[in-house]
Amino acid sequence: MVMRLRAWLERLPQQHVVERRQALLLQHMVLTLILVSAIGVVTAPLTSGSANQLLLAVVCYSVLGLSSLLVLWRIRCNALQQAILILLSNFLIQLLISFWAIGVYTQAVGFTLVSFSMPIVLAGLLSNRRVVFGMTGLTLAIFALIGWAESQGWAGKLLLPINLQAIVGTFSLLTMLQAVIVDRFGSNLRTTLHEALDREASLSQLRDSLETTVNERTTSLRQALNELEQRELDLQHTLDTLQHSKQLFTQLSAPALPILPRILVIPLVGEVSGERAEAFAENIFNAIEANKAHTIILDVTGVTTIDTFIGKALLHIASTVRFLEVRTILVGLRPEVAETLIALHIKFPSIQTFANLEQAVLSLINQRLVLN
Repeated sequence: MVMRLRAWLERLPQQHVVERRQALLLQHMVLTLILVSAIGVVTAPLTSGSANQLLLAVVCYSVLGLSSLLVLWRIRCNALQQAILILLSNFLIQLLISFWAIGVYTQAVGFTLVSFSMPIVLAGLLSNRRVVFGMTGLTLAIFALIGWAESQGWAGKLLLPINLQAIVGTFSLLTMLQAVIVDRFGSNLRTTLHEALDREASLSQLRDSLETTVNERTTSLRQALNELEQRELDLQHTLDTLQHSKQLFTQLSAPALPILPRILVIPLVGEVSGERAEAFAENIFNAIEANKAHTIILDVTGVTTIDTFIGKALLHIASTVRFLEVRTILVGLRPEVAETLIALHIKFPSIQTFANLEQAVLSLINQRLVLN
């Protein structure tokens, strides 16, 4: 039975850690108040000296018990702030009923001070600053109202016998109750604060760890990026070197060699592709312009095969330089190459041909001697 009751008390709807602890402590305090009110109602006939005192005791204990039950219900319904306001209102009602009956002038100052400070202390422990200020204002208003009503003869008509032991006992009971409440809620607040500090320390350590991890990964990524940039630079340098080598190879594969004044020999070696043919033609045009040549000798001795593409490229070069008043001579046609050109129906009507370079050079020398 006790285990079930404890399990039921701990099964609270509040999810937040602080609210859950406040609700648990407030629930225990309310159960204590319900027990005190029940005992007070039962023992009121035995402790009251008159009918008015009995009526006052029954009314106060009944209001305390009913309001405490209402507070417990609101706690179980996940309405903690409403429960706190109801509990504080209960204390104010108790103060108003009790001191309206007995007055504030005829009571001990300590008893009055402790009684009227109880709602303010609870408000400070359970709620926010606005509720504390509101509870302080209401407490002062009730005290002033009772004092004014007592001065007019409307309050304080229930005269209690002056009993030093009763006053000291009641004052001690209220003081101890207030001390217990402050201690319980203060311990709760300290525990929550320590847990919050521990969580903050854990979060700080986690943040430092994350920063370290991020810095390490950033350093690794920066190193990888630097390596990639270096590789890209190396690759670009290699590509530049290859491009330069390609250009140099293209130039060397079709050099323009002056053998006589304004006469150039241009030997072709290897296979001639489309890109190489363009570079070959560009070299020829640049060489003609640089040497002011009037005759070029295209030596195709080193060309392995001559197909339609190469034949058209040679015809294009010859046609172009003819507009520049430059004569084209073709030498080095082997028999098998000539047969291939005939089979492909490629003719060089505007190009003079010789079997080799020697014949072409001798022919040009003889022509020069004849002219001289």
